[in-house]
Amino acid sequence: MVQPDAETTMWLKPRRASRRAWDPDEAESHDSPTGPSEPDSLTAQQAAFERTAVARIALSGGSLVLLTAGATAAALGAKDVRVGALLAFFLLGPGSAPWSLNRFVRLPARLTLTAVTGFSILTFGSLGMISAHSWHPTIAFLLVTCVTVPLHIIGVRLAFRDLPPRPTTRARGVRAGSARTHPYAPPTWLSRLCVVAGAALCMRQAATHRHVEPGWGGFTHQIGFSWYLGLALIILAIALYPTKREPDLAIAVLVLMLILTLTPALVYDGPKAQTAEKHVDLIQQIRIFHRPVADIDVYNNWDGFFAAIAWLCEIAGIADPIGLARFWPPLIGVFWLITIRYLAEKTLPTAHQRWIAVALAVLANPIGADYFSPQSVGFMTGVAIYGLALADYRSRVRLGVLFTAGSLLTVSHQLSPFIVGGVLVILSLFRQVRPVWTPAFIVGPALLWSLTHWGSVSGFVNLNDIGMLQNFSPPKTQNAPGLARLPIVGETAGSMFLGLVLLGLTAAVALIQARRIRAAWAYACCPTIGLVLIAINPYGNEGIFRATLFAIPWLAVLGARIFANSQFGWRRLPLFLLSATLVGTFLVAAFGLDAINVIRRPDLDAYRYVLAQADAQPREKIVLLSLGSGELPFALARENRSPTEIILPDLPKKIASSDQALADESLVGNVTARLVAFGKEDPSRPYRLYVVWSPVTMYYGQAYGLTSRMQFESVRAAFHASPYWSAVQDDGGTGTILFEFKPDRYPGST
Repeated sequence: MVQPDAETTMWLKPRRASRRAWDPDEAESHDSPTGPSEPDSLTAQQAAFERTAVARIALSGGSLVLLTAGATAAALGAKDVRVGALLAFFLLGPGSAPWSLNRFVRLPARLTLTAVTGFSILTFGSLGMISAHSWHPTIAFLLVTCVTVPLHIIGVRLAFRDLPPRPTTRARGVRAGSARTHPYAPPTWLSRLCVVAGAALCMRQAATHRHVEPGWGGFTHQIGFSWYLGLALIILAIALYPTKREPDLAIAVLVLMLILTLTPALVYDGPKAQTAEKHVDLIQQIRIFHRPVADIDVYNNWDGFFAAIAWLCEIAGIADPIGLARFWPPLIGVFWLITIRYLAEKTLPTAHQRWIAVALAVLANPIGADYFSPQSVGFMTGVAIYGLALADYRSRVRLGVLFTAGSLLTVSHQLSPFIVGGVLVILSLFRQVRPVWTPAFIVGPALLWSLTHWGSVSGFVNLNDIGMLQNFSPPKTQNAPGLARLPIVGETAGSMFLGLVLLGLTAAVALIQARRIRAAWAYACCPTIGLVLIAINPYGNEGIFRATLFAIPWLAVLGARIFANSQFGWRRLPLFLLSATLVGTFLVAAFGLDAINVIRRPDLDAYRYVLAQADAQPREKIVLLSLGSGELPFALARENRSPTEIILPDLPKKIASSDQALADESLVGNVTARLVAFGKEDPSRPYRLYVVWSPVTMYYGQAYGLTSRMQFESVRAAFHASPYWSAVQDDGGTGTILFEFKPDRYPGST
């Protein structure tokens, strides 16, 4: 009988572990929340303790230091230190505290459990305060701290007791000499130097290119050659890394992710998604009214993310969450790396391949779902659920964590739990997940919550959409006659598609190599579940992006299998070429449309000016109109319908009128008449009208062939010349202008 090799064995379902085992390789790691069921000896148990001691000291000790620094900074009035320290503590400290007394769980599982537990405490704690109509964030934080601090203190003491003895000089020399590398491998110090030099070059360029005005192609056309050189050095280091020490490769991949997400946060003055302001406003609603008060119930009933961040901002002293939204992609990116690495541990045999999978998942994901949104936390939670479900043990602790993660996903986002639950069904059918009813821990809470709040989501469900081909198409816009889309629109879509195709082809090669292995087919089928759900409901024609997002981790872990750690020289060339190509597709797809995606401060100031007027005069009906198409950083109307953003569907067509000589004045008159009529619908309430002209909507019209720049500028001039509109905010030049209606100058307005 032929015995399978070690790599093939990793693709097979591991042997049935004891009911209390944590990992598929539990015989080696004893990575169990409840400890090993039958330790071979006290020596093996102590060795397991020693492997986790440093990680436990770092998490527990670091949490205590962060809490102390944050409390001291709050007492001394050091705002920046308080924000950074308490933000980091709240994301790490409470989540790692329940696991600080467990001496077996290794770092990948420990960090994943920390992420899930931390966001669950934030979410369910804040939702509990909202449900009880008792918003007391400071008291709730003190209660959490009273539980967290003792656990960390005990955990630190245990960890120091478990530290292994320092090896002698001779022993250290023997250990170092035993770690032989491939004869053709480059020296380790060279790869480390590439990472350090690359990070220094990129961060230097980002620091010297602040306040960049977003344009077509984003900062990539302005950042300079040194930034690209630094990025190339990091990619080269990852592709050619010679050492088997996991921390080295982990740091390189972490640096790659931070370069791609931190650079836009530094060079731009606002978040890289217009929708972020809507989420900021929902968070501020909770802080002001102690509950969400949007006029669309789906946001009020799936408010887990908003409540959690509201509590977080209260404790950290963040007055305006827009700054947190700006740096959210690198922050949530760290948690993405943690959970994808944990998933890769359950599916790939070597640390090298696991981190290659993480790198591929980063480079093939320019979708932008890491912006300040419930979707970003939902993706992190979903990938964590995949890894926890694949862990081959049946402890009640594991099932409890899965149920908690499923509940967290349920109250945060509408679609994500059904995609994740569907993937678990696929894995169960291929016998990769035990028990077979594990998907119920994810789908069950989601179904119950959706049925309980059916009135909020019933309007988004249409039986006529089932099976329609247009479900798989992204949102479309029809260009005006005589105008064409800019090439950058097609380039961004093509680059994203090319990156996914390359990753898919790599995964297909791996599947062909492992075609006789059931686990490989299970992972290959997992991406299809998103397409099945989109065939049922298009989710506003954005579901295809969600399906693609949740497919990327599975394609990455499949594709990484073909890159063996023992191959050097020209055999590493395919990995370098694939990584370099994915970097190119990522830069074009992620930043090509920054001219219309990035929030500009004048646009934000215009909306907040209108919001301030509404708060100052709550009885007034505030109406705000954005000239043109495209998103601006506006929020949802509140329950009292103030302020209200009105949309005139035919406005872009009027702006693009060929009879431009007559269109300007007639457009202003037509828009004004319709706004006045809308304001008069409720005679018992006085009204106030605003119109905003933004370069973002002008760029959007250019990009999708709706209006030309000249047409849009003529509209701005027409509003400037109108006697019954006055500019209350003017950024100058081609910047944002907020016009306010003057009813005393308009005939028939009263």
